[in-house]
Amino acid sequence: RLAVSLLIVAQAGLGMVCWFGFRYAADALFFGNARYTIRLLDIVNGGAIVRDFIRGKHHIEEGTNLFSFDIETIQSDFLNGAPSFKKMEITRILPDTLRVDVVERTPLAKVGKYGSLAADNEGAVFGLRGTHGNMAMITGFSGQDLRPGDQLTGVMRDAIAMLDMCDRTLIGHELVIREVDVRGGFGGRDDSLRLELDGGTTVDFWWDRNTEEEDGATKDLGERLSFLAGVIKRSKRDGQSLRTVDLTLDSYRHNCPVTPRWN
Repeated sequence: RLAVSLLIVAQAGLGMVCWFGFRYAADALFFGNARYTIRLLDIVNGGAIVRDFIRGKHHIEEGTNLFSFDIETIQSDFLNGAPSFKKMEITRILPDTLRVDVVERTPLAKVGKYGSLAADNEGAVFGLRGTHGNMAMITGFSGQDLRPGDQLTGVMRDAIAMLDMCDRTLIGHELVIREVDVRGGFGGRDDSLRLELDGGTTVDFWWDRNTEEEDGATKDLGERLSFLAGVIKRSKRDGQSLRTVDLTLDSYRHNCPVTPRWN
């Protein structure tokens, strides 16, 4: 037993020696090495927001050791406090350069009561800077007020999925959506949307989100949007403006009620 106890004590002592040895070596090679002093702080994007965060809040500047801070901690702290940014990349370029680059979120739609908030294609909510007069507005949301940093869920997230599909495909060239009402109940569907298109056409819109088919919901959404784009294109070609379109029916390909606008 005495031998076992001595062996445990010896192992613990060896572990402490190794730990202190590692710390000493790290200090000598990295943290305390003047060779790794920042001489160039290269902030690529983000302007004053990123500069103030890096230099002001975390005191990282020329003269700071490259290894005196944890990159993941800095990134997490920044993104938690700046929801309009999607990503921050911090790169140590030995021996003396620190590069900081950020990716801003691209607003896809305005959300909230006053249009001062936006959401991107991931449903992330953030403050809207500048003017975006042509951007779609998501309305009809009931519940707690949205704040920067929130994530859209439910029907609001569905509205983002629909707008994103229009934005990244040719469908968006035919359909210019000004407003998406997410109150539901349109056409008798609880999770339906009401779209206001450029030109004043109102569309009650629904697609099957609960299909068991793989990617079935995305497929149904794309097919219904393409069908709607065709309806709008044909009406323009025929010189007929539409007041309403009902795309909530399962049989929409054979039964798509429309109401013309009489001038």
